[in-house]
Parts: sequence; C-alpha cells; structure tokens
Amino acid sequence: MAGAVNGGGGLVVVCKNAKQQIVSTELLDLFEAKARGATLISSFSMVSDYRVAMGRWLAMHGGRTTFESNEKIQEYLNDILSYPRTRFTRFGETLPETKDFKTEKLPKRCELKQLAYFSDDLNQLQINTEIWQRLDAQNKIALLLHEIVYRNERLANGAINSDYTRYLVGELFSTEWSNYLPEN
Repeated sequence: MAGAVNGGGGLVVVCKNAKQQIVSTELLDLFEAKARGATLISSFSMVSDYRVAMGRWLAMHGGRTTFESNEKIQEYLNDILSYPRTRFTRFGETLPETKDFKTEKLPKRCELKQLAYFSDDLNQLQINTEIWQRLDAQNKIALLLHEIVYRNERLANGAINSDYTRYLVGELFSTEWSNYLPEN
C-alpha cells in the first residue's frame, strides 16, 4: 500500500439506487464505525457536532474543552473553511487520489469518492464542492476533524495511512466513545 507522502485525503462512500441516482453520501470514517456496530450520536448542527467531537478528542489527550461560545466555534469553522486555508473545487474538477487507506468491501451500488485532499506543501485543504453539498452537518464536521487528526498523525507520528485516524474519528462520533478515554 502506498503511503501519504505529501498529504492525505478524506473519502466518502457514495451509494446509488438502480436508476444511478445518489441516495446517500457518508464519510468513510463514519461508514466504517457503523459497520463495526457503532451507533452514531445525534447530529444537530456543525457547531454542536464540532463541540462534541473536538471536546472528546481533547479529553482523550487530557486537554480541557473551554470553548467560549457557539459564536467563537462558528468563527473558527468559518476560518477553517475560508480561502486560502481551504479551497472548494469548481464543478467537474477532480482532486488528487490518495492511497493512504484500506477498506472492506462496500455494499452493492456503492463506491468510494475522493471528497478532500490536504496538501502539506500548500498547507491547504481542497474539498470537492459537489460532494460537500450533499453531506449533512455531522459528515462535514467528521471530515474536518479527520483532516486535523490525520495531519497531526502524519507530521507528529509519521503515519503513512489513515486507518487509525478513520477509526478514531468514527469512535468520536459514537455513542460508546467513553470506552476509549484514559483512566484517571
């Protein structure tokens, strides 16, 4: 398996009906978590999902979750999603494909699509606009958290695939997440 040398990407599972119409889009991290039997938390908004998932990630590392307000979180999300930090593709534009993953068999009429690509050289996240617009709030936040965690794993720990990141992100959105907290 080829590793991610200069970045990484987020993948989405796109499923179509018999008429080839898209019926679902789900970040691979969340798809795999559900395939493992996890129940995902209820999603309310990008802000609330970010607060929960990022708070859980920080708690796993002994950090405190001290967000000042929903407005501050929204401001941070707007900053992440603004150019030049993030670039949304033009319709029809494709992203570089990543080979930093392995996955189980997908259901019939489902396929993996490249949703995002993070370039370490450019320090830029590129997102496929057409797929992004089909995602719900939970999948959007899961993608952003995936990119944050995986970049950290690549730079700090030399990760060459996204297996751990996808597992972790899936668990952060699981109702069973507390099973993974370190004991005090």
